[in-house]
Amino acid sequence: AAGSRLVSGDGLQGPDSSGETMRIHKENQTKLQAMSQAEILEEKKKLLSQLDPRLVEFIRSHKAVPPSDSSTKHTPKESSKKYSPP
Repeated sequence: AAGSRLVSGDGLQGPDSSGETMRIHKENQTKLQAMSQAEILEEKKKLLSQLDPRLVEFIRSHKAVPPSDSSTKHTPKESSKKYSPP
């Protein structure tokens, strides 16, 4: 799907963490492909209404940047922003 990103991090640790990350990604892609555009937009609306707006803004401001794209690297000031839960 256009605009999809595989997000990885410290949350999935273990000997097969990259395999688990890919399994989850593929499962998500399969679910999205089975949904209509209207269903996807409705689910997005539900998710955004349930999440802390500060978390949403934090995630949007730290979109994944491909490692080979050095022209859009974050400055240290931008990278130091932290999300603080309420």
